[in-house]
Parts: sequence; C-alpha cells; structure tokens
Amino acid sequence: MIMLGGGGIVAQGTPDEIRTSSNPEVQQFIKGEADGPMPLNLFQEEHEDHPHVKPRPCVTARGRFHRKTA
Repeated sequence: MIMLGGGGIVAQGTPDEIRTSSNPEVQQFIKGEADGPMPLNLFQEEHEDHPHVKPRPCVTARGRFHRKTA
C-alpha cells in the first residue's frame, strides 16, 4: 500500500506496516481523527491562513462538463 499526502508519498508498506506506522499523519488517517497534522473540515475562511491548505475555487458541474457540438 501507498498513502499519499502533501504532494508525495507519506507511507508505504503492507497493510499491517501502515496500521502500525509511527507517522502522525498516517495515524490520524487510520483513526479517522479530524484534529492532527493534516487539517480537516476547515471553514473556507480558515483555509486562507492555514500553512498547508490552499483554498480551491468552487466549481459547479455546469462549469466542468459541456456538451459536444457538431
């Protein structure tokens, strides 16, 4: 298994190796914790000041898909 985060590989190994990893990011993910080294569930206003998270513009489905023209 490989766990990706922050633009790179955070951990790799067997499922047991991932579960027993000492990496705090891996443990936060395994335990499903909202608080930890990886920010989760931030409000849009909090994204601006957080060092690891960059806000993404809201893109509606209408802006993402289009019909082909003949």
